[in-house]
Amino acid sequence: MITIRMLAILVFGCLGLPAMAAKQALIIGNAAYSELPSLQNTHGDAGGYAAAFDELGFAVTYLKDLDESALEEAIVTFVDGIAPGMRWLLFLPAMAGAPMESIT
Repeated sequence: MITIRMLAILVFGCLGLPAMAAKQALIIGNAAYSELPSLQNTHGDAGGYAAAFDELGFAVTYLKDLDESALEEAIVTFVDGIAPGMRWLLFLPAMAGAPMESIT
């Protein structure tokens, strides 16, 4: 099960595959949490990553402020769409800027 605590990590895929492989990126920027103050930079950071990977030729899906159910669905859908030989990236810059005492 995906939890809010897991959003603090960067999950990345195999980026060292042949250059001709299809490239997919899922970037999720969650800034609004019920138990944390609103995070100020998450959308800008995630949007910047989305733009950068788009420029690198990735087909980017950029999503914001998903609840746990929508987050899990987005990740499962993304992972289910990964084909052999595909380059992929899943990035969740969600907890960047959260006060450390707020993260449990």
